[in-house]
Amino acid sequence: MNKVRRGIIQAKFNDEYSGLLGFEFLAISIAVGYYYSSWWLFLTVFISLYILLFSFVSIIIILVLSAVWAGIPAFFAYGFWGKDAAIVIGIIGFIFSYTAHRASLDYLKDLS
Repeated sequence: MNKVRRGIIQAKFNDEYSGLLGFEFLAISIAVGYYYSSWWLFLTVFISLYILLFSFVSIIIILVLSAVWAGIPAFFAYGFWGKDAAIVIGIIGFIFSYTAHRASLDYLKDLS
């Protein structure tokens, strides 16, 4: 019974973050397509990111995206409180971001 309950809770948690990777892939694709003024490049980047997500490269994609999300609050923390605060907040941000990305990946893999 505990395993069933744990599975349901995990599925609900993964469902909450289901759109995170899709949003990020869309934003990256829009940025690349806009920068190069190409709809075809937009589509190529978007589809390529989704294909790579279901390969061994997925952990690298998640680590890079988590590092980017961790860098944003770290940048602001550095401006307000200095280097030590930026490092601590960056690490905490990375952990939260990695957890959310991992849940989103698990949700997408559950669907496939």
